[in-house]
Amino acid sequence: FFGDEIDRISRINPLTGVVLGGGNPVIENNRLSGLLETLGAETIEVLYWGDIDRAGLNLLQRLQAMLEGRYKVTPFMPAYRLMLERAMERYPDPDQNERTTQDNVEVQDFSSMLEGLSGEQAAYFSSIIQKCGLIPQEILTKQDL
Repeated sequence: FFGDEIDRISRINPLTGVVLGGGNPVIENNRLSGLLETLGAETIEVLYWGDIDRAGLNLLQRLQAMLEGRYKVTPFMPAYRLMLERAMERYPDPDQNERTTQDNVEVQDFSSMLEGLSGEQAAYFSSIIQKCGLIPQEILTKQDL
């Protein structure tokens, strides 16, 4: 009876967890996929949050491709919006943000990332990606989250 009760409760109450993926290591050897399979949940949604730069978008797109058909992977837009707000306050001109050497990092269509942003945020985001800029996750503090 007790085991059945736990199973019933777990189907009613969603489980929330956080995986610190460390960038590319979360994809290597299907680590995230393997972890998700051990959960045994009926539905799983993966909310991805990373740096706003070409490497971060590339990682999101690779995760989506790797987990396609099994798990939904979407960007964690509340955090991205807040990152953009902080960067826009600190650096009104997107060209003032730190530059990366990610010219060779492929980023496919990122229009889906722009859907949850204001027009001003979307323009700022696009400039960061096109000009190989960086807005690090660390622009947010624990209090922000």
